[in-house]
Amino acid sequence: MFILDKNKKLIIDDRAKFTGSGFDEEYEIGEGSIAYQIIPLVKNVIEIGGGTGKVSHIINSVLSERNLQKKHIVIEPGLGKPFFTGKVEHIYKNKDCFNDKYTIISKLADELLLEDIQNVFKDEKPDCLFVDCEGCLYSFQNTIVGKYVLDNVKYIINEMDGYNESIREQWESNGFKFVVMGYGCGMDCTTEVWVKSND
Repeated sequence: MFILDKNKKLIIDDRAKFTGSGFDEEYEIGEGSIAYQIIPLVKNVIEIGGGTGKVSHIINSVLSERNLQKKHIVIEPGLGKPFFTGKVEHIYKNKDCFNDKYTIISKLADELLLEDIQNVFKDEKPDCLFVDCEGCLYSFQNTIVGKYVLDNVKYIINEMDGYNESIREQWESNGFKFVVMGYGCGMDCTTEVWVKSND
């Protein structure tokens, strides 16, 4: 089902090699490559940690192939927020430049409200959680909204950059199973893909 490299990780996709405001061809190439293989399987995406918007653009482009480009939320903290990366202006520039249709929510993941999701997805439940948030996922999954997301999504894609064992335990206890690994941190760490089992 998935195209893997010799390391049994999701292959690096040359389509993820492009430039934009604040990023070069190699930036987040691993995460972008994963999106090309996983996003065709999903109906909508909550993305935590949009950074410069490179991976956001890939996700939105793949969703747009099925006219789902507006079913994409990107959580990226703005100025004055903890974890502000200084890259937030780039995501807005890139969204305009690439004519992407995702909704940017300028909050920390832990500040997300159910209304934030419902305003975009309406009555539709979240289907995919795509995360690159420098270790914030464990905390988010313990919020009311995080628990709602875990109850409803089928797919979780997470760059494994903090609290790895704890978040894996959360996923397993919520019925998710590990399915495949890809590259993260550019290509310096791993990103895991988990799917909710139907058993």
